[in-house]
Amino acid sequence: MRETAKGLFYVVLAQVIWGLMPVYWKYTTFVHSFALIAHRIIGSFLFMILLLVISGKWNLFIARLKESAQLHYSLPAAVSVFLNWSIYVYAIQKGEILQTTLGYYICPLILAWIGWTFFDEKPRKAQYIAAALSSIGVVLQTISIGKFPFYAFAVALTFAVYSAIKKKTPYDSVFSMGYETLILLPLASLILLWARAGNWELVQEVSTARYFILSLAGPLTVLPLLFHAQGIRSTALSVSAFIQYLSPTMAMMLGIFVYGEPFDMERFVAFSFSWAALVIFAFDQWKYMKHLQHPHEDE
Repeated sequence: MRETAKGLFYVVLAQVIWGLMPVYWKYTTFVHSFALIAHRIIGSFLFMILLLVISGKWNLFIARLKESAQLHYSLPAAVSVFLNWSIYVYAIQKGEILQTTLGYYICPLILAWIGWTFFDEKPRKAQYIAAALSSIGVVLQTISIGKFPFYAFAVALTFAVYSAIKKKTPYDSVFSMGYETLILLPLASLILLWARAGNWELVQEVSTARYFILSLAGPLTVLPLLFHAQGIRSTALSVSAFIQYLSPTMAMMLGIFVYGEPFDMERFVAFSFSWAALVIFAFDQWKYMKHLQHPHEDE
């Protein structure tokens, strides 16, 4: 029970950080989106080294590089998270916050399906109702956009696959994240060298202060991923799936009220289905957790 509650806390914490991240990605538009991804990977790897050294796990991290099982999990995880980062940041910088928001409303549906299908998780009746309402909301949101939401579906699929891999990964989240960033390091270095050689890394002149802000890309990337990876190990995928409505709802509020993206009544109705699904799921989860704490209370 304690591990489940701890896992839920970490999953929620990750979602809150991700919900606020569009502010950072909008601020860093002075860097070309693909060069920003390179900075993000390199910064993440350096931050992971720091964490491994501080935690005294560096020597073990190096020793486990020889284990073939590491590559079995880390390679597909690295590919999926790289695609997710690239598509997400590019879409944010192109002014498509609401479409990425739609992606993270679609993602929980994919995650719940993966949990029920491949992890033998047993859905409760309320989860079926929440999934049905959320599906209606996704369909209505797609219609309201007026075009096929490529960014939304790409973001959803890549992160759902990444989460499923992390659920199966038997290694400590710090180790697995370290191996993922190590795998991506050569690609990131090549992208950054190409950007600087072609003089397209920066979109505009920047100050030292902005370069400092750019250096935060690593920690801001790694910390929520570590929280998510740690939390999801002791949380059912179908449960963490619906908690993931938190970050897109926060991002949607930023897109509407801070960055002025259009949000008409049609979109409001569409999002209302997803919000209703979240309320139903949250209430059902609260009842379930209460039952686990006091199993004989209803007898």
